[in-house]
Amino acid sequence: MRVLHVLPALAETLGGPTQVALSSVRGLRALGVDAEIATTDAGIQPLSRKPPEGGSYGGSCDPIDYQGVPVRFFHAAALRLREFIPSLSLCRWIQASVKEYDLLDLHYLYTFSTSVCARAALSHGVPYTVRAMGQLEPWSVRQSPRRKWLYDTFVDRHLLTRAASVQCTASSELESVQRRGIDNGVLVPLGVDPFVPLPEAAAELRSSYNLPSNAKILLYMSRLHKKKRPELVLEALSLLPADVQCLLAGEGDDSYFADLQSLARSLSVADRVQFVGHLSGHAKEVALQGSDVMYLPSFSENFSIAVAEALIRGLPTVISPEVGLASVVRTISPDLVVRCDEAGAVPILRRLLEDRDYHHSVQAACLEVSVNEVSLASASRKLHAEYCRILKMPTVE
Repeated sequence: MRVLHVLPALAETLGGPTQVALSSVRGLRALGVDAEIATTDAGIQPLSRKPPEGGSYGGSCDPIDYQGVPVRFFHAAALRLREFIPSLSLCRWIQASVKEYDLLDLHYLYTFSTSVCARAALSHGVPYTVRAMGQLEPWSVRQSPRRKWLYDTFVDRHLLTRAASVQCTASSELESVQRRGIDNGVLVPLGVDPFVPLPEAAAELRSSYNLPSNAKILLYMSRLHKKKRPELVLEALSLLPADVQCLLAGEGDDSYFADLQSLARSLSVADRVQFVGHLSGHAKEVALQGSDVMYLPSFSENFSIAVAEALIRGLPTVISPEVGLASVVRTISPDLVVRCDEAGAVPILRRLLEDRDYHHSVQAACLEVSVNEVSLASASRKLHAEYCRILKMPTVE
């Protein structure tokens, strides 16, 4: 089975979607699937040399090893709008090469890469599946509604209804897809990579950010965006004991970043919060393993890779009901899914930070539940089963 995953870009600052693509391909390749990625070079630092105009890092569109995954990078056009990143070289290549693949797995809606690759697949009789990526959830649909209505009406709706399936990562997202009259939605949860335990993570984290060795750390790890509501994290921090420190790990627009800094000052917590930017690699691992609790009060989240990564490491995580993993988190403890306003999460955050026995019991439950619900191995088997259903092939036992 040869499968091509396509997405607009692989820049680390895009967060979850980049990790989803890389992890999905790693997991599939572990099952023997010949899976690779095609994307643009937008936001990617030169790996060994600057790609030629209209070419790729690998030369002649050859895949290169990128974070352990074969990736074909194509030159991105200078004119782009968010995730809509045109690439003429990708367009030409997919038209010539799509028949070499059994299936295309297209990430994102409202993008150049999904549109051109779906059309190429249709014209050559190659099945494709599309990932909703939370973009059909009510909150997301309300953002730039006119632009999305035009694109949905004249481009993507046609491509969605003719897809072999529309992948949804949570039951709430599947319901949103079905409410739009799309009847080929399927539930395919995501998974996260395994990790190496760091016994000294707690001490290293506090040392890295010049915090007292006994400081309790509240972690927020996501984009700094109004959709994610990091301001509620600051408001909760202002109602927690003075020994609680907060790390806001993520990047966002300069104006919103300035608003958050101003809010921290007005709440008198500026000395208890650090804006640490986007974390990756070892620094990210230390933050996830060294913090005491994570809080994500998002308006809308189709899955949340950051929450999954926290759970599988045993980090107690408090979320809003609108996060796609809410049903999984409720099986750990219903108390972890809370109405997110200024004070709604404070009681459970306070208990997790102050009651060590309760904290340890929630840690154990996170580890137990996450193995079956958000591990990469489990998710890869489910994704492979969906591919096999589409291609009418036997599944891997």
